[in-house]
Amino acid sequence: MKKMILTAMTVMAMAVLTACAQASEDVADTVVDMNDNVSDMETVLGDYKETMNNVDTMGQNAMEGDAAAPVQSNNTSLDDYVFEYKGVKISPDMNTNEFLSALGDPLHYYEVKSCAFEGMDKIYTYTSFEISTYPNGANDLVSSIYFKDDTVTTQEGAYLGMAKSDVLALYGSNYTESAGAYVYSKGGMELHFIFDGETLASIEYVTTVLDE
Repeated sequence: MKKMILTAMTVMAMAVLTACAQASEDVADTVVDMNDNVSDMETVLGDYKETMNNVDTMGQNAMEGDAAAPVQSNNTSLDDYVFEYKGVKISPDMNTNEFLSALGDPLHYYEVKSCAFEGMDKIYTYTSFEISTYPNGANDLVSSIYFKDDTVTTQEGAYLGMAKSDVLALYGSNYTESAGAYVYSKGGMELHFIFDGETLASIEYVTTVLDE
């Protein structure tokens, strides 16, 4: 009887030890899995921190760049038609902040509520030419430049009173006729010539933005 009891106790003890061993192994596996998860989370957090640092750096660089960069024209490029007056270059769609102060005070100034954009259309009249603008957010962009007399010329050399044949020699035959004007297109703008017989009577640089 005692032998049977001892045998039973031995079996129970072995069962308990086996269960404890299995439990310990399960706990160890769980700890390993937890460590792996923590490691993965640390990696993810590290990557996130690095990404945010990069974003902060990019944002700072962008702010510094914006602060240092001058105001740029919206659509003007080196390939566009340009009017130059006393070293100041002006063309359609150019931001007036780039040149108004250099031109000095106009003879006349007029503004009216824009029918195409939110804000005011403006007209600056100088001795030999007139500049009209249209609003673009907080900026004013050039809509047209109109010549008033023959003391100013286009960059290519055209002026009021010039012979039609000479104008065509300067600009070629790649033009379209619209409302009596010879229209040369380049970039996002047009150069309009109107002739009185064989004499150039009107010169105007015009944006195409208002046609859209």
